[in-house]
Amino acid sequence: MIETKRLRTYAIAALGATSFIFALSAVSSEVWWTSEKGSHGIWTIKMAEKRIALRIGEYRGYKGLEAVRGFQLTNTLILLAAGIFSLVKAVKGVDSRARGIGSAFAASFTFSVFTIGSISAIDPIKYLGKDFSYGPSYVLSALQMVSVLISAVLCFLP
Repeated sequence: MIETKRLRTYAIAALGATSFIFALSAVSSEVWWTSEKGSHGIWTIKMAEKRIALRIGEYRGYKGLEAVRGFQLTNTLILLAAGIFSLVKAVKGVDSRARGIGSAFAASFTFSVFTIGSISAIDPIKYLGKDFSYGPSYVLSALQMVSVLISAVLCFLP
């Protein structure tokens, strides 16, 4: 029984750290959308090795981008705190099913859902054209959402 709790503690810490790495990679990269013309992040656009800063007010298709930025940054900060606490508990050998850590992971999951929902409403055709596709950052954000959900569930299991 004790070994099961210890394994669960390590799993929560590993998933929390992985979720943070995925979220940090997604928020800092320029590949939320890609096309033959270039790639597009939530902060900049990269076209022909040239970076252009995104100005939200200059194009109607970027209306929800400030929400995406806010949700993703908040999510990343929550994951940093929850990840650190769960790693400390794992190193100390303490059962990390604490409700506070589970609540932080649940909040992170909620912000992840909001991020994915908000980013789906963004229309990047101004720079990338109509033949754009979602890039690796979108996938990382979705993977982070799944791993943080698993962490939250593990924290609340008896």
